[in-house]
Amino acid sequence: MSTVYDDNPSLAQRDAWAREQSELKLRLIEVDDLSFKRITLDKDGMVEFEGLNFIGGVDVSFIENNEQDAVASLVVLKYPSLDVIYEDFRMVKLKLPYIAGFLAFREVKPLVELLSTLRQTNPTIYPQVILVDGNGTLHPRRFGLASHLGVLANVPTVGVGKNFLHIDDGDKMSMSYVKSTVKESLRKGGDSYLLRGDSGAVRSLESTTNPIYVSIGHRISLETAVHLVLKCCRYRIPEPIRQADSSSSVSGSASSYNRNTILINQDSGKAFTENICNLTSGTLLSASALYSDSLYRSNSLGSLGDLVWNESCSRLLSSDEIDQTLCSDIKEVEDVIEDVNLFVSRWDDEEFVITFAILLVEGSNYKTRRIPELQLTAVRLVHEATGAEHLHIAREDDNNVFGVGFSTPPTDSSGTPHILEHTTLCGSKKFPVRDPFFKMLNRSLANFMNAFTADDYTIYPFSTTHRLDYENLRDVYMDSTFHPNLRELDFRQEGWRLEHQVPQDRSTPLQFKGVVYNEMKGQMSDVGYLFCSQVQKHMFPGTSYEHNSGGEPRHITDLTYEELLRFHRFHYHPSNAKFYTYGNFPLEEHLTVIDDKIKGFGKSKPDKGVKSPNSSEFPKRVKISGPLDPMNSPEKQTWFSISYLACDTNASYHNNPYSVLTTSLDVFESFALRMFAYLLLDGHASPMHKALIDTNIGSGFSDNTGYDSSTKMSSLSIGLQGMRSQDIELVSGSDLDLNDSKMEKSLNAEETIKKVFEDVRKDGFDPRRIEAALHQTELGKKHKTADFGLNLMHGLSSGWFNGINPADLLEINKVNIEELREKIKSGPFFQSLVEKHFLNNPHTLTCIMEPDPNFTEIINAEESKRLESRISTMTPSDQEQVYVQSLELLKKQEEKEDLSVLPTLKVEDIPLEMQRFPLHIDNIDGCEVQWRKTATNGITYFKAFDRIEGLPEDLRLYLPLFTQALTSLGTKKKTMAELEDEIRLYTDPKTLETLETYRQSIDWVLNRKFTQQEIDEAKLSIFQGIDAPISVAQEGMIYFGDRISDDLRQRRREQLLNVTEEDVKSAASAYLKQHEATKDYSVAIIGEENEEIEKNDEYSVYRLKIDGNGGEEED
Repeated sequence: MSTVYDDNPSLAQRDAWAREQSELKLRLIEVDDLSFKRITLDKDGMVEFEGLNFIGGVDVSFIENNEQDAVASLVVLKYPSLDVIYEDFRMVKLKLPYIAGFLAFREVKPLVELLSTLRQTNPTIYPQVILVDGNGTLHPRRFGLASHLGVLANVPTVGVGKNFLHIDDGDKMSMSYVKSTVKESLRKGGDSYLLRGDSGAVRSLESTTNPIYVSIGHRISLETAVHLVLKCCRYRIPEPIRQADSSSSVSGSASSYNRNTILINQDSGKAFTENICNLTSGTLLSASALYSDSLYRSNSLGSLGDLVWNESCSRLLSSDEIDQTLCSDIKEVEDVIEDVNLFVSRWDDEEFVITFAILLVEGSNYKTRRIPELQLTAVRLVHEATGAEHLHIAREDDNNVFGVGFSTPPTDSSGTPHILEHTTLCGSKKFPVRDPFFKMLNRSLANFMNAFTADDYTIYPFSTTHRLDYENLRDVYMDSTFHPNLRELDFRQEGWRLEHQVPQDRSTPLQFKGVVYNEMKGQMSDVGYLFCSQVQKHMFPGTSYEHNSGGEPRHITDLTYEELLRFHRFHYHPSNAKFYTYGNFPLEEHLTVIDDKIKGFGKSKPDKGVKSPNSSEFPKRVKISGPLDPMNSPEKQTWFSISYLACDTNASYHNNPYSVLTTSLDVFESFALRMFAYLLLDGHASPMHKALIDTNIGSGFSDNTGYDSSTKMSSLSIGLQGMRSQDIELVSGSDLDLNDSKMEKSLNAEETIKKVFEDVRKDGFDPRRIEAALHQTELGKKHKTADFGLNLMHGLSSGWFNGINPADLLEINKVNIEELREKIKSGPFFQSLVEKHFLNNPHTLTCIMEPDPNFTEIINAEESKRLESRISTMTPSDQEQVYVQSLELLKKQEEKEDLSVLPTLKVEDIPLEMQRFPLHIDNIDGCEVQWRKTATNGITYFKAFDRIEGLPEDLRLYLPLFTQALTSLGTKKKTMAELEDEIRLYTDPKTLETLETYRQSIDWVLNRKFTQQEIDEAKLSIFQGIDAPISVAQEGMIYFGDRISDDLRQRRREQLLNVTEEDVKSAASAYLKQHEATKDYSVAIIGEENEEIEKNDEYSVYRLKIDGNGGEEED
């Protein structure tokens, strides 16, 4: 900077400043990175700050009629009293005038020096956050004085101003427009109005009507910044800035809030001034009048039309601001600007490139949506170049989620989507290693990594709290899905192949093998899964849902490698993709990275599949065969259900991604049916449970029972398992009284279901049950689980992939619960649903599955016949190829890989300090009470322990059994039906071999020389669990339940971080090898009878039998 006063810095100098701002902005953090925490105290949103002790305020004031001599001031206030405990100021001689957009280059240096002095002389009161007299991200380049100071000093800052520069969005971010607009929103003290995602207007007090403008400075979110400013306001201006201004005041000083802007007309070189507060698009000069201005035009907007971007202001120019002599060919610009607000993530020297658009068309459901009850903001975007959709949910949650999904409606049951999901995860262009997902488990702190194939989409999500970890995993996921290797060997390994029983021995018989093939053989042998898949097949004939996206073994072997490649090329394309991001990482970073990965793809037509069935085939009745169910009585093996096609989850869907996707009515109808199903079926008090389960018509509901909105056309099914065949068929019984305790148990299912519907149509549901159901639904949505973001994604995905605006699915209070309460008040609402969707619905499927003792043999015979057919057409050359490919696959599986291509965290990336949850301990009437105050979405959690005294020692053994049984037993007045879900036993066919492998692993640990990388990866895997996020209800429970303090946990953390190879071997020797040698341990095996175990004298065998009622008997 010049040593003399420069009242007219050159354009080159201004360009250099702009570049410096851009470089510093890369370090900007726009989420809470604080030493204190914002907590919500009650359902009304009352906020307090936990751990906040010191707040700073800074200001620079000038001597009257003197542009060079000024006073820079720093004050520190004690929070919450707001008493000044420190102040410092210095006289400075500034070398520059006020230049719009470059204030920091005049004022930031003395402020940084004041902070540096405080840190050196009195660090114990160094401010935890600083309020700055000047804007932060509310700035032409989103990097004003508050942001500049925060980044240089690496301290959380908040920008506070009385006005701001004309920013973007046409007239909508001019001072005149904002002032006229916010008056309606700022009706009382404490009200705020969102200007942009990073700034807002705030009415600080009831007694003042003029707003102040709060923006993100650095290391703080807008929501926290607004609450903090309001907490600091005794007058219109927050106290830290007011005290700093008072400290720096000099006789005749001019307020920094009343600065003028200086504009220079480059054509004439004439300088003049305009007050910032009076600038509007009508008075602002043409683009050629702005400093260091360039006017760019995009040639790649297609149907959106041509727009003009002003880089110096970082906003779209309205038609009033366009110099027609420079841009005479621009037409209808103003109309376009009113419709679309564009997010520009990058621009080149000659043109800017729009990558994502937030659609703001009147009536559109693409708008940015604030969901107060969930404390989040949902933003839906479309990638201009490819049409990819992106849902970003901004929320103050450290557990950030990323997901990329693709519409993958199947056209057959060969399992193409499922097999592609597996082969996609077998290495990619950038990460050419086998199963990079699995390999990343020990290189990451992720608390969730997986992939799912649903009926009509496939999605790949992960979640982590670590910023670098998130970037690493996002890179792996994006490369795996868009640039997988998809080698034929991977297809044969994951999908299906012919291979000798012993691959190296060609004399052994050929078999069908493959990961997905074997997985689906197991699935299709499960009676519940088989029944559900067959019901869906017959319910949606002629649609994508008729086919099994997971694959049926008899069809999987029809899939070819070439068909898999074609499916990937068409379906794993950005035009067919949806991106999901959640948490407190900035949206801009997500958009930049995603754009960089997919910008070269171009646009194609997405595949929505055929999803609406032909209703002319209904009502329909089908009978199928299934396996015997070992968990039910031999006399009660029949499965049965009646399914009703309910409604199109998105009746208003259009092919145009810019059009209105759905109305709230569609979402509400689906919500109402889900609530209806809950009231009809859930719990022992529900009418269907009383009529069907309590009367022993069936032993339990079938797996498909309930409301299913995972398909585009939703359905409701009522089904039973554990039935006798004679209890199904429809017979006369219109005089049934389901409340008659003497009712015969032989009542048939169909008539009973019809009678229940008729009773509901007549009498409705108990109002208390309705209110309880609504209350539980609201609590379920608001409950802050550790995986809140993942749960949101799973709840939204089916609807989103079928055209529903996901923001509508989030607004549980506004769209759903409130409307349902109103409709219930206005008339017999649930009764009308019965009439519409059930009693008079022709699209009904009745499915009956009878047990076939030979079912397994029939399935095995089909596989043998299919295998023989394959083999019979093989030439000697084909058989030789099968053998060679098997050896090649074995070799590939055993090949040592270079894992260094994968990104990894290091042990030093694990935070040394654990997360602590401040607790408050009270004593109320002799009872110790622990309080944890934090943000809970308005929910209060309660937990209590009761000390059991005087219990004999011999009965303590039965306490766990007692506590488990207590919630399953009836009371003196009420009984409970038998358990709804039977325990499914997992069996290991090679139990003794598994135990031997465990024993050998002890020697392996003791004899192996571990690399430091292996030790580090082991630590990372351990800290995945230690640092995994927990639900808000669990915060403080470790101390409450086990009295393990944070200090003890921190000590253990440091010990784990310092573990060496010698420590591992020592622990293995002392706690594993020594006990193994002395047989100082016990082994329990639960499963089917095993001859090898029975002959082993080391085991005592006890037999359990399932009685006719599903109970257990010991033999």
